[in-house]
Amino acid sequence: MDDSEYKALVKEKLKLAPSWVQGFILISIPFCLLAVSIWLNTYGGALWVLGQIISIPAFLQLFVIVHEAGHNSLLPKTNANIFIGNIASIFAVVPFFSWKLIHRQHHLLTGWRDRDPTTKIQVSPEAQNLNKVQKIINNVCWKLWIPLFSFYYRVGTYWNVKSILWAISNKADRVKIFINITLLIVFYVSCFYYHFEFIKNNLLIGFVISLSIMDTVMLSQHSHIPMPVSEGKKVKNFSNRDQVQFTRSLIMPKYIAKYIFLNFNYHELHHLLPTLPCYYLDGIGLEFSNTENYFNWVRRAKKVNATTLVFSTRDKTNLNI
Repeated sequence: MDDSEYKALVKEKLKLAPSWVQGFILISIPFCLLAVSIWLNTYGGALWVLGQIISIPAFLQLFVIVHEAGHNSLLPKTNANIFIGNIASIFAVVPFFSWKLIHRQHHLLTGWRDRDPTTKIQVSPEAQNLNKVQKIINNVCWKLWIPLFSFYYRVGTYWNVKSILWAISNKADRVKIFINITLLIVFYVSCFYYHFEFIKNNLLIGFVISLSIMDTVMLSQHSHIPMPVSEGKKVKNFSNRDQVQFTRSLIMPKYIAKYIFLNFNYHELHHLLPTLPCYYLDGIGLEFSNTENYFNWVRRAKKVNATTLVFSTRDKTNLNI
């Protein structure tokens, strides 16, 4: 795609603005699923199991809603996106303002492995010098679908004070993030203190399984793809179009992509057009070089040690991942 084709595409597709109707339909799906899940859980037995299963896509979708609201692409008005994003972030366990501001940096800096706040850990001294026990824990968790990476990604990137201060320099933004984090901590402590049994019986299992599934999706998006390292030098950011080469999409059955993952799997297209609402992505029809079948990619990736998958790239390992 040359420059003129890209500009024409942007001009055409950005007419697809956020929609109140589409946005509220998207928002209603996970909350309805959670409500049905909690209702089924009251019956116990097989219905309890069904309720747990139904809660899994709900938690996947609530994370996607946080993602979309952070881009202001879920609903037409910024304040509406902020409100819904904060509500959904409670269930996603991600501080919304931390997500919104750090994810903005991710889209500015994608392609520079040591500058992007979501990939810098891959080339950090801590990651490159893991001891034997740490490597074993990482590799075993990956093989057994224990969501260590989803946990570390959310906590280490969006809750960690050091990471936030590294990524966000604006004082007002920092204050906003730390207020957001403080309020969430108070809320979570209160909920676990007064409603632990309810959370354990109705929410915890589905949430953890959703993290296990999201592990594969999140790690697929930029892991093991060759990227340059700035080494502290002043470098030019890659354009949205140029970021596509550092991104991977996963193809899956359309009904799963649209109604379970809310098109979150179309990651190359998302980097090309980051403000395009997710409910339009499946209708664009562009093809990209790093697109993989979800099940094939996961099968190959699970055969590789997690430390190799995350902390190295295919130009160094010659692995087809």
